[in-house]
Amino acid sequence: MSKKTINITLFVFAMLYLITGEWIEDPTVSLQEYATLWDQMVRPSLETLSNTADEKKTGGVFAGQRAGCLILDVSSHEEVGRFLGSLPFFGRIKWNMPPLQSYRSAIERDSRALGGKG
Repeated sequence: MSKKTINITLFVFAMLYLITGEWIEDPTVSLQEYATLWDQMVRPSLETLSNTADEKKTGGVFAGQRAGCLILDVSSHEEVGRFLGSLPFFGRIKWNMPPLQSYRSAIERDSRALGGKG
């Protein structure tokens, strides 16, 4: 009896997201309460973001603001959700996360739209 070999090719396409987040101000939070928020939510979240950005050199806090960005390289939309949902301050941030298209694919798209010219 002969053995048959089946080759399976699995493609995992990475997706890039430009994730921006801005702290939602709450004027009812006192300075003392904010110190607690800092210890329990903000610092642990920033540590996670810092470790992620340091690993890939892809993010930071906007100078002088309570907002920042991160470029995240993931394999699915759900992975973005899981990553952000794991941050302690997830619910205190207004998030924006458009997917990024590569420059090369934009060139190819526009060249096709122009009938192969360009």
